[in-house]
Amino acid sequence: MGVLKLEERRYAAGSWKLEAGSWKYDASHLEEKRHTTARSLGRAPCREPNTMRLTDTQRQIIQHIVSNELGPGATVRLFGSRLDDTARGGDIDLFVELNEPVEHPAQLAARLSVRIMRAMHGRKVDVLLSAPNLSEQAIHRLAREQGALI
Repeated sequence: MGVLKLEERRYAAGSWKLEAGSWKYDASHLEEKRHTTARSLGRAPCREPNTMRLTDTQRQIIQHIVSNELGPGATVRLFGSRLDDTARGGDIDLFVELNEPVEHPAQLAARLSVRIMRAMHGRKVDVLLSAPNLSEQAIHRLAREQGALI
């Protein structure tokens, strides 16, 4: 094979650049373009309001498991990559809000995650809990603001 003399090759999804003797893939301009387009349309990047990549059956399974475990007062929101209808695959990120304090939050989150994961045939599930006795972090605010109710 001949010596490649180009220092950059552009593709629809990004570009390959020769840096320090090796080729590196750069798609950073695509992320900015997607966010700029979404902002110009007056919506959050990567998703339409109230859309999610879960089937009705999957939503019902999640609701059933959470209500069995925590009662009907728990609120469940889907957040993360599953809100992007153009993406494929990805884990299921759930934000569960409770009105009452939680005694063992790590155990509860792990139990919910495993029960839902088993019901979803092994699909990875991350559970983020919010309760009055738990500290609020930036990820909680993001999930509450951008998440879609299940």
